[in-house]
Amino acid sequence: KEHGDRQQMLARLRLFAPASLDELRQRYNEYVIRACQWVDLRGVLQMRNIVRLPLAEVFVPLHATMETETFEPINMPTDATDVTVGPGRERFERRRSQRRIALADAIRQHQHLVILGDPGAGKSTLLRFLAITYAQGPEQVRQQFGVAEQRLSVLVPLAAFSEAQSTQPDMTLAAFLPQYFLTQGLPDFSPILTEALTWKRAFLLLDGLDEMLTTQNRAAVAQAISAFSRDYPAVRIAVTSRIAGYAAGLLPGHFTTVTIAPF
Repeated sequence: KEHGDRQQMLARLRLFAPASLDELRQRYNEYVIRACQWVDLRGVLQMRNIVRLPLAEVFVPLHATMETETFEPINMPTDATDVTVGPGRERFERRRSQRRIALADAIRQHQHLVILGDPGAGKSTLLRFLAITYAQGPEQVRQQFGVAEQRLSVLVPLAAFSEAQSTQPDMTLAAFLPQYFLTQGLPDFSPILTEALTWKRAFLLLDGLDEMLTTQNRAAVAQAISAFSRDYPAVRIAVTSRIAGYAAGLLPGHFTTVTIAPF
């Protein structure tokens, strides 16, 4: 135990040592990996001893359902109410359907995602897995998601942002990010966060949109996310919420909504 405590102390001293941008980025990624690498089974299984498993080894790829919308030409009179008239006065009927998709494909194909699921479906675990994968570098991202890109993964609980908004109503999401890490007793990561946002190399992982205390708080947080997505359109964003806590249209249309499917 003494050896483990000493190792943690040395790692913390190194984290706060003066650093160049490259060194600070490397330290941040190491922090993300350390913070997210374990699955803690307390509360999941009734057991006397604490059991932690490596997330990267036990994570199971998830699937989701996605609602798709098509417009089919109408060749004969219909009593359907959902009808659209095209430029040449053609008539089209709107049809909605659901299709199953691997979440890895959804992440690769869509810049902005809302990931819905029931309690225990794996939403938060997915965000932690994304954080670790991107912290490990573009080759690991390619292996897991089929796209070789280098982005700074930034995992934030939205409840903490909502709490900050309660005392600073004008707080933007971009301004909150470095403040959040400081409140966790971590160094000032604002240089690498600003760099990642400026050079479109960030992946913002926002957990728990349903965890706001009131619908008004939820709407305020959603508005801040929408504003951030307009200010930084090239930044990847994934937002999680329970199904019951998310209303259609809470986030703008460029956020693709997927629902974690049962195994």
